[in-house]
Amino acid sequence: MMLKRSLNKFCPPSNFFLFTLKKQTPLTLLVTAFSLLVCPGVLLNEISARLEYSRSVNMQDYFVGFSLAIFIISLALMILLTAVNLNFLNSKKAGDVFHALPLTRNQLIFLRVIPSFIGAAFAMVICFASLAIINFMPHIDGVDTATVIMTFFAMLVMLFLSTLYTSVFAVLSGTVVDFIIAIGAVTAAIPIIYTIGINWLDNMAVGVVWNDNYLAYRYTSPFIFAGVTVAQLADNYATPIRENFWKVGSEFNFITVIITLILIAVLGLLLSKLFKVRKSENAGEAYSFRFVPHIISFLVSVVGGYLLAYIFTGQDFSSFEFWVFFVIGALLCSITAGVIFSRGFKTVKISVIRGVCAVAI
Repeated sequence: MMLKRSLNKFCPPSNFFLFTLKKQTPLTLLVTAFSLLVCPGVLLNEISARLEYSRSVNMQDYFVGFSLAIFIISLALMILLTAVNLNFLNSKKAGDVFHALPLTRNQLIFLRVIPSFIGAAFAMVICFASLAIINFMPHIDGVDTATVIMTFFAMLVMLFLSTLYTSVFAVLSGTVVDFIIAIGAVTAAIPIIYTIGINWLDNMAVGVVWNDNYLAYRYTSPFIFAGVTVAQLADNYATPIRENFWKVGSEFNFITVIITLILIAVLGLLLSKLFKVRKSENAGEAYSFRFVPHIISFLVSVVGGYLLAYIFTGQDFSSFEFWVFFVIGALLCSITAGVIFSRGFKTVKISVIRGVCAVAI
């Protein structure tokens, strides 16, 4: 009883939240300092060079690229902070300590996830503020105010969506290495499967033109969806949002907003549910649920096979050489993933079967 009272006194949700923010501050400031070298550092250097032989600089040439660069850096920081803040899941001893705190399961997980978003958002705000200031400086033909504001809010929302997506993998994984493998495999494999499928159909379905490849491709990964959305909003010349927002066929419209809200709700509920059913005894194992290694191994096989085939043959999906290297890469990567997941060579036969299934499918 005394221990519970002590925890209730010294560890309410607000104190736990502030404690998490404090622990991640050094990493946040370090990455923020690095990101400032990119924007405004590199941007100011580019603009200074242009102004030497021109009276003005068209900011549209830089706004999209540097908005994406800021978003990608913030995304990388968020993944690092998520791995750090949810690292207690990788140790049974640490997990027992955190679960003993007078916090509900939802409080515990979201009070560790939200600081990851806040830390990454801090770096994003600092860098994007410098980008906006430069955009409105003299001798700069900047983008309009509406585009700047909409791009900023889109970056924040997409960063939050990406944070929930990343946190789901952290809960599923038992170690940081397995977490990185899982998020990399899932994020890369689905676009690769889509690319191979579309190219195969292009070769097989004579006379059929796949006009919506690009629009469909953005939905193969939440990370791709987030990056493409930010780029579309930042590129106000290519996408006049105010004119086309209510048009169904436009690249960014009300459907994109609805899909974003649905994804946030689904990922939030999934994160809450997975954390509630996850056992602390799974810490240190490859993944918290038995079906996950089979899925990740399959996706790793697809990614590895494609990368090896692409390096040696390019994207010639119809060539015999492509599929030879694809089979070799898929089998090697499946065996390697099995060795990592099982911490040894106990599952080589199963890994070979997974690789063969990946190639066959």
